[in-house]
Amino acid sequence: MIKKIGILLFASLALTACEKELHDLSMSRMPYVGNELRTDGYYYSTIPDYSDPTIGVIVLYRNGVCMEMLLDGVRDADNKNIEKELLDKDLMARFFNRPDGIGVFRINNNRFEMETWRKIWDTITFSYWGEILNNTTLLIKEMRDNDSGKTFVEKRYYHFKPFAHKPDSTNNFIK
Repeated sequence: MIKKIGILLFASLALTACEKELHDLSMSRMPYVGNELRTDGYYYSTIPDYSDPTIGVIVLYRNGVCMEMLLDGVRDADNKNIEKELLDKDLMARFFNRPDGIGVFRINNNRFEMETWRKIWDTITFSYWGEILNNTTLLIKEMRDNDSGKTFVEKRYYHFKPFAHKPDSTNNFIK
C-alpha cells in the first residue's frame, strides 16, 4: 500500500514538474477596424532558412486575434496544401486549445506588430514587427524571443491569398 502511494505521489510530482509556464502577452487584444491589411484570407511567405520547403502563414481576424504557423514540406505556390491545413479541424482545435501560434496584432498607419505564444519548453511569447507595403503585402522585418530577449532581423515578405473558409478565432487564452 505504501509503495502504491509512493508511486502515485511520484507520478503527481512528475506531472506537476512537466507543466509549462504560460507567459503573458504584453499586447492586449484590440479590434481591428482598419483597411491597411485584408482579413478575409491568409498571408503566406516562403521561409528559406529551413532545409525542407517551409511556409509561414499568418491569419488575421477583425477581433484583433491572429494565428501564426509554420508548415513544413509545403511549397510557396502550393496554396491547396496551406488551405488543407487551415481546414483540418483537429489541427485548428489544437491551435486554439493550447497557446501555440495564437496571439494578437496591432496596426498603426503602415506599421504592423504581432505577439504570439510559442511552445518550446515553456510557452513563451514572440513579438514581430514589420511594415505594410499594401493591403496584400506585409513585410516582417524583426522578431524577438521575449523570454530570452534575443532579436532576429530578417525580411519575410507575406503575400495575401483570399480564403473564405478560414478557421474561427475563438480560443481559451485571449479574452
